[in-house]
Amino acid sequence: MFQIPVILVLFVLAIIFWRKVYDLFRGRGHYDDLYLFNSKLAELVKLQLPLDQALQQIRWESFRPLSYRFSIINKAIERLTTKIQRGSSLGDALDSERKAFPNYYVDMVRIGESEGNLYNYLVTLNSYLKINKDYRLSSFQMSGYSLILILIIAVVVGFISQYVAPTFLGLLGGMDVSPPVVGFHFIKFVGNAIPIILVAGLITYVGYVILKKNKVIRNHIDRFTTMIPFLGKQARNFEYAIFCKVMSSILKDNMPIDRALILASNATSNFVYSEAIKDAANVVEPTLASALKRTGVFDDTFIFMASLGEKTENLPEVLAQMSDIYAQEYERSTARLFRITEVGVTAVLGIFVGMFTVGVFSTMIKLTVQMHDIIVY
Repeated sequence: MFQIPVILVLFVLAIIFWRKVYDLFRGRGHYDDLYLFNSKLAELVKLQLPLDQALQQIRWESFRPLSYRFSIINKAIERLTTKIQRGSSLGDALDSERKAFPNYYVDMVRIGESEGNLYNYLVTLNSYLKINKDYRLSSFQMSGYSLILILIIAVVVGFISQYVAPTFLGLLGGMDVSPPVVGFHFIKFVGNAIPIILVAGLITYVGYVILKKNKVIRNHIDRFTTMIPFLGKQARNFEYAIFCKVMSSILKDNMPIDRALILASNATSNFVYSEAIKDAANVVEPTLASALKRTGVFDDTFIFMASLGEKTENLPEVLAQMSDIYAQEYERSTARLFRITEVGVTAVLGIFVGMFTVGVFSTMIKLTVQMHDIIVY
């Protein structure tokens, strides 16, 4: 009874997460593919190679290996090449490929083409893509490792509760020996509950993915995430680092602040921060710090540092330093969470195995005592 629901759940999970599992095993993710694509495109644009030939060259060189065969970037490049050969600009071609390319990426390419400065904007995009690929890869590896530990617990506890414990109890059936009822029953209860927990987790995640497509629901979910003590701080550090990195790169090209804020809003992944930055772009304020202060999502330290950068007329450099600080804080917090998760999951596994081991040895001790009494008397 235990095998069928578990196998069914794992099969469904494999169908839904096949791309993420594939990315985990090859050590790359979607933003890794984007970063490699953008870096190569920038090199070829610098050499003044026509865009259609540049895209063909990228697909032949970088996306030929087996590790990229299932990347959505691979097929997207093929469609981009066809559209450009038909006379479309790169920005227009990317506009229909927003599932593969983020909104911020498409907008920056459009601006670069309109200003005749595509190469510099591609170089600017490299920093945005690199910070995203590093953060998302570290988070995905942490969650993947935790998932593997949880699956190990599920397999071990399920095996003990469905096979080892019943076999052990069957051997004691003809003897007048009572095993520790609480321990064995608890292990059996947890083993029977594992399929239910896996199915409930699967349904919850699928519902989360579906509901998050609605802007109103996504706003509430992201807002709730920012209120959770540890996750809220993680989300803040991540969005601060992305925002500072993007704004630093854009402002170096002397772009107006309101236009830069609109672009930066598309670079953020949290809906709350994205909408707040868009609101800041529409507010008439003399400085960036005062506009961000009105949003209510940037803390006093952030506002002070932004104000300091404006007063010293060194805002891009200050924002770049702030991005590094928040990035380091995010990495430290992620590593700390990884260690805590590892210890916690290992402790849970140890508790279950320990309970079963204690139950077995205590029963063996009772059996030994009874056999001794029989021999003596």
